[in-house]
Amino acid sequence: IMSIDNFCSTIGVRKETSFTLTLSMMGFEVLRKPVFSAEIISSFTLVPEKEVVIRDVDDRVGTRKVGYKIYSQDGAIRDRQAACRWDLSGREYLTFYVDTLLGPSWSEAVKRGLEAWNPAFERIGYKNLIKVLPYPADDPSFRVDNPYQNVVTYVQGAGRSLTANIFTDKSTGEIMGVRIMVPGNLVGGIRWTNAFDACDVDPRFQGYHIADDAICDVLAARVMSLMGCCLGLERNHAGSHAWSPQQLSDVEFTQANGITASVTDDVIFNTFARPGDKERGLVTIVDRVGPYDEYAIEWLYSHDESKEMRDSLIESHAGDPVYFFAYRQRGTVSDPRVIDNMLGNDPIAYAKAALSHYHFVAENAAEWLMDDSVPQ
Repeated sequence: IMSIDNFCSTIGVRKETSFTLTLSMMGFEVLRKPVFSAEIISSFTLVPEKEVVIRDVDDRVGTRKVGYKIYSQDGAIRDRQAACRWDLSGREYLTFYVDTLLGPSWSEAVKRGLEAWNPAFERIGYKNLIKVLPYPADDPSFRVDNPYQNVVTYVQGAGRSLTANIFTDKSTGEIMGVRIMVPGNLVGGIRWTNAFDACDVDPRFQGYHIADDAICDVLAARVMSLMGCCLGLERNHAGSHAWSPQQLSDVEFTQANGITASVTDDVIFNTFARPGDKERGLVTIVDRVGPYDEYAIEWLYSHDESKEMRDSLIESHAGDPVYFFAYRQRGTVSDPRVIDNMLGNDPIAYAKAALSHYHFVAENAAEWLMDDSVPQ
């Protein structure tokens, strides 16, 4: 044990742990790696005693959830599920602190992704709810490891995907704090995945070295998507199915609606964009929360706590694909509305559009990699 800290109703135990990694086959050790050491922090946090209004889950709207029990006087025990959400009563802001190690341009992209949710809250009476600030340099009470502190932090290593730890009260579903982690190999992840979908439409993604402003556009979109989970929403894997290829190829439509009904889906680029479309004004990358996201935020955070209001909101959009929610399907896919990474409501048209981007990559990749500045 290296240290024991006490701060903000939390006791933190910091310790160093070593591991020996081995590979065994048929009972014989065939490979032994050098000893790996890691610094681990375990924390014990006192949850404040207060009354929190529980909002029960409705699977027609995707929310993260926790289970709880109701004990009745007749001895019966009923299992229920509470939707995860922030307690906004008495709050003026949800403040997020951004790691200054990200640098000015990436920090601004993170801020853009976080604040993109403000319009959804303004529709229901919370003006400029999400506030984004850099790590304070002159506040000795600021602790990155404080579970009640909302932070976006840079994490070194080979990871390529943004991740989040969401500190939730398991008895009520109240979200208490969030830590969003931006990986050290973010650019590598964009280079080997997202660039394939966009390089013929957006020259910034052509070649090994991707322009910083292009990286920032992807980072903002990914933060926007992950922020939905940090607000209590479940990922809506039907969100990108709402609109047709024709609508997604229309400049006026995409400028008015964006490219997906929910940014919590796993789509970043407009697959139906063709070379020259970006210059015409077609939206080619996720740049705002969708109508489903606004609807889900209203269902989850409306000041009206009545079940009648929530049911009425859902019923007012019944049958509209823009407001349809679906979990990710496991195993054999049976619902064409829920296909990973697919955009639009026509799987065949999507496959043809995606292949056209990959053909462009195949035709040009060799030339791009001949650059002497590309690491071997």
